[in-house]
Amino acid sequence: MAGFDLAPDWATRHHYFHHSNPSLPDAVTFFDKGIKRPKINEAWNILRRKIPGDRDEAVETIDKHKYENIKMASGTIVQKYCDAVLLEEVTTSEAYRRAVNELHAYKPPPHFDVDREMAVVTHREDVIYAADGKKPTKKAAEPEMCELELVCRNALDGLRDAMQGLNKITGEVDCWGDLPGCELKYNGRPDYCKRIELKTRWDQRAHTDSPTAQSLPAEEKGPLYSHLMQVTGYWHLTGLLPKLVYANRLGYRIFEPTEDELQRAFQALSEACQRRERLLKVAKTPEELLRLCDPQWDHNYAWKGVHQDVIKEAREIFSG
Repeated sequence: MAGFDLAPDWATRHHYFHHSNPSLPDAVTFFDKGIKRPKINEAWNILRRKIPGDRDEAVETIDKHKYENIKMASGTIVQKYCDAVLLEEVTTSEAYRRAVNELHAYKPPPHFDVDREMAVVTHREDVIYAADGKKPTKKAAEPEMCELELVCRNALDGLRDAMQGLNKITGEVDCWGDLPGCELKYNGRPDYCKRIELKTRWDQRAHTDSPTAQSLPAEEKGPLYSHLMQVTGYWHLTGLLPKLVYANRLGYRIFEPTEDELQRAFQALSEACQRRERLLKVAKTPEELLRLCDPQWDHNYAWKGVHQDVIKEAREIFSG
């Protein structure tokens, strides 16, 4: 893989081979790469009989580190739906059939609130909305669609709109390049055409009887700023002005950042990656590296859904 064989000792000892979007706190990224992933890789090697070890413990290790929630799974399902239509030329009905099957196949990790997760799954396919994504208000009106179908449809429409004028439609591809002031390579994976990123927005309180549509970002703050950090990396690697396509059950919005916005985000991205390299060079072990960082336990999503045993292990490392 590009950049891996070239990584210096100060990076490889932390299992940190290249940079990618620095949207998570340094501590979380370093923990994932330096502590969590080696454990998971070892467990898989035991199950594949590449190395000796207790197979039951290996399964437990893998299950304990599972993290995908229904929100993440739903976003993946919608992108697969769009891939099927745009890249494989599958009919929308067949692509949606696959999407429903993927939704039914979702199983939350055992340490999640399983009842809550499955209530969201049920909501995704409940036919309670009109074709405009709103709940019918007239008694004579009948609901026609569910949230999953609406988001699939709006995401596809948004992507087609964003792709107007492009000669060829392509899917995810690895892009590699250098960053100013950094020794390690930078890697990005744009969703489409090396410049378009799809983001899905799902109903809030979807596990209750009163779900509300999540808004589509329109300003350079909050989640949009994190997404700008992501696409400014693509812009740096490809030279192509990126677009962000947001879709919820009510519609879609295309955000086209200006060069000034991309420059500001790229400056922040570069500074974050330079900081990470300075930390990587100073620390001798992954554990020492973590103790140089603020774990940010109160981060709004970085540690959310992590198994309590994994949290306990992380706390022990950070406390020294």
